[in-house]
Amino acid sequence: MNSFIENLDNVARELSADIENLKRLSEAIPQLLERKQKQLDRLAEISKSMTDEDTEIEELIARYAEARPTKPRTARRRGRTLPTDIMALLHAAGPRGASLDDLFEGLIKTREVSKQNLSSTLSRMKSQGKVSKVNGLFIPR
Repeated sequence: MNSFIENLDNVARELSADIENLKRLSEAIPQLLERKQKQLDRLAEISKSMTDEDTEIEELIARYAEARPTKPRTARRRGRTLPTDIMALLHAAGPRGASLDDLFEGLIKTREVSKQNLSSTLSRMKSQGKVSKVNGLFIPR
């Protein structure tokens, strides 16, 4: 019978310790829930802020992506220029480059250009560092 009483005492002590732990846990749960709620509130604020920023960015993109009003006819014409056509031909020629005559033959198929005009444009592009001349061949930089 003595062992039975000892077992009961052990069980009673364990139950008493479990009750104390449960009491502490029940006191800690509301605090834990409150902290988690604050974290959720902060996350909701951040999410709303990010959504607002995304909306502002989309509005800015839309505003600047809209068609711009056309300028009067006196405005400079944009599009293909002699230097852009020259660069296209040089890139097409590859790393070996192209001679003045090669470029001239390629350009007269699509535009009116004189060799003098081509030569002066190439000279200007060379001084700007856009092209270089190696062994009589022009190569893009």
